[in-house]
Amino acid sequence: MDKKPLNGYSMSVLSDTTLIAASFSDGKIRYVNTYDKTTYEVLASNAKTDRIVYDANTGRLARSSADKRIMIVDRKNFMQQPCTIEEYNLGGGKVKALKFNKKGVLFVLTDLNELRYFDTDIQQYARSIGTLNLQPLNDMEKRMILGNEFISDY
Repeated sequence: MDKKPLNGYSMSVLSDTTLIAASFSDGKIRYVNTYDKTTYEVLASNAKTDRIVYDANTGRLARSSADKRIMIVDRKNFMQQPCTIEEYNLGGGKVKALKFNKKGVLFVLTDLNELRYFDTDIQQYARSIGTLNLQPLNDMEKRMILGNEFISDY
């Protein structure tokens, strides 16, 4: 049985390493080591990856896909659950361009001509939420947000 050849769609050079991140027609993103030509899978997806961008300052790799989502993974720990930016956070538009700035902020241009940006620094995000002085969540809200497995009944 012949294997279908893989088509490449997008790639990004990980400038602080010897790696290239490339997306293929099977929905997977693979690292290719330019030194010894080894490859390994980084991230699987149900949708075709349209764009990949890498931020050497933070070590984060962002990819946009045909299902109008953006997934962000940490190059140093790609087994960690990726951060996902859902379609509704993009205003329903499809991503036309992705770019990180020097502070790790991800800028996104959609086909609706909207420019959006997302701070990808989790610690900074937590500090920003902390300054909002929000009311504590009640038990029902905790269950809705965190799920039952994270709520203990004392």
